[in-house]
Amino acid sequence: MSFNLKNNKTLPFRKTHYSKRVKYIVDVIKEENPDIVGCQEMSCSLRDLLKLNLKKYKFYAVPKIMKGKADYIANTILIKKDITVLESEIYSLGKDIKCLGSKNLLALQSRSCNKLVIKINHYTISIFNVHLDCLFQNTRNFQLKKLDEILELDQSDFKIITGDFNMIMKGSLLEFVHHNHLYHMNHNIDKSFLMFKHTGAIDHILVSSLFYKGTCYCGDFSKYDVKPSDHYPIISTILFPRCKKV
Repeated sequence: MSFNLKNNKTLPFRKTHYSKRVKYIVDVIKEENPDIVGCQEMSCSLRDLLKLNLKKYKFYAVPKIMKGKADYIANTILIKKDITVLESEIYSLGKDIKCLGSKNLLALQSRSCNKLVIKINHYTISIFNVHLDCLFQNTRNFQLKKLDEILELDQSDFKIITGDFNMIMKGSLLEFVHHNHLYHMNHNIDKSFLMFKHTGAIDHILVSSLFYKGTCYCGDFSKYDVKPSDHYPIISTILFPRCKKV
């Protein structure tokens, strides 16, 4: 699952505040029961409440530096506790991928990528979770190049990338997918951000072409009194290839 939870630091409005939405966020995750959730815009307070209500998950978070305060969690990966985590790492999407908090000149704020390496059965899988800049396309292009650098450092044949890319699948994002031999799981979803009426999702799940591809769909908010977020969650099923006898 990829799920932008909506940032209350910049949007602390009455009906949209996390205190009004947390129950519904929990309901969405519990109902879908994903093994892995790549979350964006998770505040510290929201994270603490989710931890109380989603006890089967471990939380791996990236601290986001805003005005010198690690007051807010930018990206968080939730993973079920029965899954083995081999490695956890944080990269910057700024000038230096090894320097957390660095950014390029036009970026609204520093952006990060968190990475987990997990083991399921005998498969080793690298999980990446990102949130690209919302203002300028040039900045997003720059951050995609940095994500390219991060993927080049990874040795796993099986990769899953979740995130809010703030762009639909065309241009530089499509080139990124092709260059890294990825498959766009939610190619059939025409909207993921509730605020705009554009066609095309801006939240994506990308996977290595070696995976067998299952279903992919958007979460349904119609049954909730309050919308859990201003982004729909993207949910997909990914299958491992059968082992071939050597």
